[in-house]
Amino acid sequence: MRNVQKGLDPDDFNGMTFHDLFNLLQLWYIEGPGDSEQRGIVAYGLGRAITELEQARPGDFLSYSTTPPGGHSVIFIDWLRDEQGRIVGLKYFSSNLSGTKGVGCGQGRFSDVNNGRGILRNSLKIARVGAIRDYKPFDRAAIPVRNAYLPTQPVRLIAPPAPPVPATTPPSPAP
Repeated sequence: MRNVQKGLDPDDFNGMTFHDLFNLLQLWYIEGPGDSEQRGIVAYGLGRAITELEQARPGDFLSYSTTPPGGHSVIFIDWLRDEQGRIVGLKYFSSNLSGTKGVGCGQGRFSDVNNGRGILRNSLKIARVGAIRDYKPFDRAAIPVRNAYLPTQPVRLIAPPAPPVPATTPPSPAP
């Protein structure tokens, strides 16, 4: 839809093939060591890594690990801060809130300010997707290939036929 709105080919997402997109999805879902949204966004030339917490902006993509062991992929909203203004946690939007609460906003505190439980501050991976004009070429050979879903991945895509174009009737001549 974004491409159609911008007058671009709807099947072109920075030159990625279906398999590139599927691999990006697997990097995003952390199917291998070092994977994260950040890794996928940067590797496929779609944006940049955010390495300083204060540079994060609402809408950035973020993943984190927790203690007890776990993790999550979210969209950043804002930082939680203590009375001195120090960052002690984050607010986020999630499509999978814990406890089967579904889609919505959540928040979590960093384990280093929460008695050892919570989000591991040093695990944050933040990335920002840039404008289409700022996309960069990517080197397919330098991106790790993930095959976690190989048994279910289609060998080739079969697109449904385009809907028939309605026949137009020429206007009748003026009497």
